[in-house]
Amino acid sequence: MNTYDVNDIDGCDEVIYRNMKNSLREGYDFMVGHFLALDHVGHSISSINNSKMEDQISKISKFIEEII
Repeated sequence: MNTYDVNDIDGCDEVIYRNMKNSLREGYDFMVGHFLALDHVGHSISSINNSKMEDQISKISKFIEEII
């Protein structure tokens, strides 16, 4: 999977979610994650007021809630 494909807004973050979950199990005290899909939407759609942007923000929020 090419996570740098700007048109991939559905699958690119799955790798990030999986890797962050696995890393958290190892007991890191601090972690930074870069969710590429949000960037991809921003670069491929001229308006941030878009349902795709809202979907990506919702996915990230759910992920953060899950790991907390």
